[in-house]
Amino acid sequence: MCHAVLETAEIVEGMGVRFWLGSGEIDVSVGKTYQKVVDHVSKDLNAKLGDLYEPDSVEICYMPIIMGPQFEGLYTARYTQYEGELQVFLSPELDYRVFRKGSLSSMIREYTRGLHDSLPHAAKLLEAEIIEKLRMIVTHHGNCLIAALEGGENQ
Repeated sequence: MCHAVLETAEIVEGMGVRFWLGSGEIDVSVGKTYQKVVDHVSKDLNAKLGDLYEPDSVEICYMPIIMGPQFEGLYTARYTQYEGELQVFLSPELDYRVFRKGSLSSMIREYTRGLHDSLPHAAKLLEAEIIEKLRMIVTHHGNCLIAALEGGENQ
């Protein structure tokens, strides 16, 4: 059941991880729909994981790239971690067409897929077991949001 995400504190206790979701390199034509997706995903995910923040936490900055076909090749996926910093920047390319013509559910699916698939790039800062747990949480959270939307809730 989707309420299991409420117990994420037990799953990730002591991980010292914080997500920073929001900006990215976003084509102006999908900016408003992108922000709607970020609002849906971040409000609950950060609320559930936010209590786990500690001063020495790893900060995962998710800043996806969603650019139209006219910008193909100019904005490429990148994953950056600066020496000595407890921060990793994850910037995968997401499918522009989904954000241009897709449903809110398909956009949430694409957004959380990008985060899920990018998390292994935090391997220099987080143990593999923690990354897998975070991937599970992100996927579960996205699936719950989609189920709620498709079930008529939050519309």
